[in-house]
Order: sequence, then structure tokens, then C-alpha cells
Amino acid sequence: MAPWIWARWAIVVAALAVALGMSSDGDAQSNGSRTTLQRATELVDSYIARAGREKDPDLRRRMLIEGYTALLSLPIERDLRDTAKRLRKISDGLDSTGAESQLLEQAQWRAVRLFERYQEPERVYQLLRILMYDAHSFERERRDYEFQRLVDADAREALVDFLSRNEDGKSVNRIKDLCEENRYDLAGFAALKWTDPEWAAYRADIMGQLGMTRQAEILARESLAAGDRQKMRGIEILTRLAATESRRGDTAAVQRLARAVLGDADARFAAKLLSPGTSRGPCDSKLWNEWPEWRQRSIASASSIGVRGEPGPVRGMSVGAYLGEAIAGAGNDPGSIELIDRLIALQDRDNAENAVDPLNLALLGRKPEGMAEEEFQSLLARYFEHRHVYQASIKSLMLSRFAVGRALDESSATILTADAVKQTLWDYPHSPIARRLLSLSDPERERIRRISPDLESMLRFNALVWEGRGREARSLSAEHPGLRLEFHSDRPLLRLVGVLLNAEMNHQAAAMLDAYLEVEPGPDTIAVHFLLMQGRIDRAKAMLRDFLSQGREVFVSVMLLRELEPTIDVSKFEISARFGEAYERIENWLSVMDALAWRGSSDEIELWRRNPPMELASLDEDQRACVQDTATGLEAVALARRGDLEAGLRLVVDRDLRQRGYCVVRVNRNETWRFDYAETPFFDLRYLVQEWVARGHALN
Repeated sequence: MAPWIWARWAIVVAALAVALGMSSDGDAQSNGSRTTLQRATELVDSYIARAGREKDPDLRRRMLIEGYTALLSLPIERDLRDTAKRLRKISDGLDSTGAESQLLEQAQWRAVRLFERYQEPERVYQLLRILMYDAHSFERERRDYEFQRLVDADAREALVDFLSRNEDGKSVNRIKDLCEENRYDLAGFAALKWTDPEWAAYRADIMGQLGMTRQAEILARESLAAGDRQKMRGIEILTRLAATESRRGDTAAVQRLARAVLGDADARFAAKLLSPGTSRGPCDSKLWNEWPEWRQRSIASASSIGVRGEPGPVRGMSVGAYLGEAIAGAGNDPGSIELIDRLIALQDRDNAENAVDPLNLALLGRKPEGMAEEEFQSLLARYFEHRHVYQASIKSLMLSRFAVGRALDESSATILTADAVKQTLWDYPHSPIARRLLSLSDPERERIRRISPDLESMLRFNALVWEGRGREARSLSAEHPGLRLEFHSDRPLLRLVGVLLNAEMNHQAAAMLDAYLEVEPGPDTIAVHFLLMQGRIDRAKAMLRDFLSQGREVFVSVMLLRELEPTIDVSKFEISARFGEAYERIENWLSVMDALAWRGSSDEIELWRRNPPMELASLDEDQRACVQDTATGLEAVALARRGDLEAGLRLVVDRDLRQRGYCVVRVNRNETWRFDYAETPFFDLRYLVQEWVARGHALN
């Protein structure tokens, strides 16, 4: 990363700790007391003893789970093996699919992370042997723990020795984990020093992502000089290196690597499927442009069951297709078309020589006489795989050839789609495809319109926003209202700003973000993130206030505004109900306290609790109790996070099982609504103790 970027971020980071994903230790409050580790241990011991006297078996079991996991989380000198055994006994007696089993698993997982951080290795191994379900689980956890200890100690030679043994086959993933933790120097050292030839391609991929292109090329050329199997590995290395250099915009390096592949590759290799492709890896240099987990800091959000998105489809393409993308992605160059044409010729030749004749197979679906069924099915599979790879690869190569200047004819016009263009820009920010779309000839535009009347305007609109031409994009969207669909869902067009930031194309990123906001000026959490990344604090704060005025993203807005301006008076915020419903005002009231709890601002929560919204009085007694329990619970969490664990526990320790959950609103199909407790517990001893330890108060 350029030195001036580091200098800029040194200034911005202090104000943007939360925007960059760093944790907060809470606001300092002069009248707060701190619970000592000794006192915390006494409180947990007392709670466990009380649980033993509890007559309700369900409540007793829950209290013991809380007490044992809390005790295991404390950095104390006591022998905790008996505690671990008691917890394991409870675990073995639970239905593995039940809610309580899931709670125990979550609580135990966090306890393991905490005692691995604070306890001596021998004690860690003792506890893991008891808590892990089998020998395999223990070995997996042991190796992960040992690896993390070496990383924390920056023990480089020992780390390389650990990776070289590769006992569980996870060494490559562990190096990638180092990159995700911003330990790029350590990842590069490990990839360079680990010399196992079987893992050369993976190591070279990581080295290329880290900018060690020349060292990775040496590995590739060593493979090229060997037999066919090793030769294919060398070609894969060079192809992935070309993709990485293309993302950096180094046209000369990409063409050098491409010619090295074409000099050694015949159709057998250039047309071979490349799996898993050349997607951006975790060791690519990045400017913290991954999506920040702001909502996960909210207890209300964590009380809801999230829906995981399905992974996107894997593009099954050949070496040549990915190499063509890299050539086109580096920018416009006179030699690019010639190289891509050579790749298309290799792909066509392979298809002519090796495609399985579908006659009597795919078209007729009939097995030739005398052919075994297994052989027939294998032949069918080969045919369909070959056809898929060939078609996907040719489409990609035609798109690459168009991007670098080749005219769009009738057949190649069919490969232009909005998704294909956005994928190209996502993978290769230096690609000239956006400028190419803005310079279409009249015949080319007409060919695209014949395919789809709205496609040409959609492609032009995306290209205008990418190029930072917001006024023109806004005029175009006014003429074509359907273009606004691009702003729905996960806003793929807006997320491309992060790709530009990742490539250190900062001026273009700022221009693109401005263009997007000129067309769609409404508040957006992704836009807030990018504004903060660019150091545009005032505009980000204004957008957060717009959220509050619309009754949206209340937790995120209050939490970030407080991080950006610690002395800001939260009581002055104007927060609306988005749809004018009474329950929204109550939810927003709780969301503000949720945000204050993240900062450990318990005094402010106490004041906020005394001024509930008028709508609270209209609820029945059970719903009012649910809401008020949550408000008190949030104050308890805030107290623990700021260090006063004992005061926090006093507020929640006597709750029944239901009261441990956050109060959420449930809207029925007939649009009636009701507040009720969520099942996931947060307002209990276990959660408060683990939050207290995680914030570092146990060591003070």
C-alpha cells in the first residue's frame, strides 16, 4: 500500500475504530466501579451453589450451564477439570437438536476461546480433552490452538515447521487465515519457506496475491520443466499470477505471463478446466473494504435467526478463458486482441479434436449396442462437461475480446449482460469494459437493442456510474425508471466502490460513490461504510442522521454516531417511526439502549429507561414487562462491558428462563403485533461474565 495512504489512515483510524471493525471498550464513566477477578469468581461460585439448591430441574440445569461456562471463561489459577466434566455430563444428556443444547454449544465455544487466550497450554489441553466430543475434535482444536499461539508469538521458523508437517491438510487455509487477520508479512514468510512441492500451486497463488510474483514464477517454471502433471500445475500458477497482476493493472506483467503460458501450452492444457478459477483470494491486498459486522454488535440482531445466502455459482471455465479475462482486465493494449485470438483458436481446436460425438448419446439418449452401461454414463458425463466448459469459456473470451476493442457482431452481442459486466469489473477494476460500453457505435447499440430493448440503457447506466458521471446517469435513469431496480437487494453496483478502494483507485472510488449517491441519495449502510473509508466523516454522519429521521437502522446509526463523536447527546436525536406504528417507537427506544450498551454507557441507559415512549403505556401488562425487562437487561450488559460486573449481575441474576431473552415484536399475518421474549438468552450470568472477560476487565 502506498505510504500516503497509510499516513492518511493514521489520522482517520482514531475516529473510525468502529468503522474499521475494531472493538470498543466502552465509554469511561467516572462514577462506575470495577469488579475484581477475585470478586467475579466469588459471584460465579455463589451462583453455582445456588443452582444446586434450585428445585425446578429446568431452571437448575440452565443455571449450571451458565455457571460452569462462566467459570471456565475466567482466567483463574484453579483446577477446572471437575467443572469441565460436570458441563460435559450435562451436554451428553441433552438432545443435540434442542435449543438448550445449542445454547450450551454456543456458551462453551466462547468459553473455549477465552480460556485458550488466558490459560497455560497444559491446562488448555486438559480442558479440551474433556470438553471435545471425540479424539478427532480434540486434535482439530489442539492444532488450531497451537497454530494461534505461534502466530501470537510471531515464532516464524516454528510456524513454518508446523505448516510443513501439515498434519491435517489445513496449512494452506491457515496461511489464508493469516491474511484475513492482516498478518500479510507472516503469511508471505510462511508461503516462501514452506517447500513441499505438492502444495506449490497453492503457495504460489498466495505469494502472487502478496506481490511476490517473481518468486511464484520460479515455482511455475520449475513445474513447466517437469512432466505433464507438473506442467499443468505450472500453467495454472502462471494463469492465477496473471489474474492477480491484472487486478493491479500491470499490463506488461500480465502479457509476459500470458506469453509464457502460450509458449508452453498446447490445446490440451489451455482448454483444460481450471478449478476453482481465479477469484480474488484472502491474501489480495485490501483496504478493509469487507462488509463491517455492525449489526452483529446488536443484541436485538443476535436474538433473531439470520438467513444465510446461498453461495454463488462456480464458473466452470478453462485456463485459456481465465487467462483471457486477465489480459483484458489489465487495460487496453494493442497486443491484447492478438493474445485473446490465440486463446480462442486453442479453445476451438480442442473442441474440434476432443468433443464427444453426441450421436446416439446425448441427443438420442440411447446406449450403443455392446457398450457397458458404466462406460455409456461416463461418456455422457464427459460430453456434457466438455460442452459446458467450452461454451462458458468461449463466451468469456468473446467478452474479453470486446472489452479490449474488438467490434461487437451479431453472435458476440448475445454475451453482453449487466451481470457479466459487473462481474468483470468486480474481478478486474482496471478493465476497460465500462469505457468500451460508453463508446459503442450506432450499429453495436442497435444489435444490443435487438436482443433486449432495455439492455443497452442498463449497460450504459452501469458504465456511467462506474466512471463517476453521476449527472448523466441520473438523466438516463429519469428516462428509464426500470434502471432503479439496480439499487434494490444487496446493491451490487454500489459494492463495486469497494473494489476500487481495494485496488487503491481512490479518486475513482470517490467519484463513483458520488455518482451513485447523485442518482440514489437516500441513506445506505454500504454507502456509510465507504464514506468512512474515504475519511468523509461529515457526510457519513449526515447520512446516519437521515436514517434516524426515517426510523431505519437505529442501532447502527446511534452506535456509529457515538463512536464518531463520543460526547454527542443521544437524547437530542430525532427518531421517527418508519411506518407510524406504535411498536416501532418502542423498538427504536430499545435500539438506542442497545447501541449505548455496546459502548458500556450504563448511566445513559438508566436515564433513557426513565423516559419511555408514550406507546409503552398502551401495552398490556405482560408486554410492558417484556419490554422493561429488556431495557434493564441492556443496562446490565452495559455495566458488565464497562467493568462493573457485580452491578450488572444484580439486575438480571434472579430472572426466570423466559426473561433472559431480548423482547422482540412479532407481527402476524393479519398485521396484529405483540411483544414477546426471544428464545436466545443474553441477560444472564454467562453472557455478562464472558462480555466482562472479553473486554479485558479480568486482567485489570
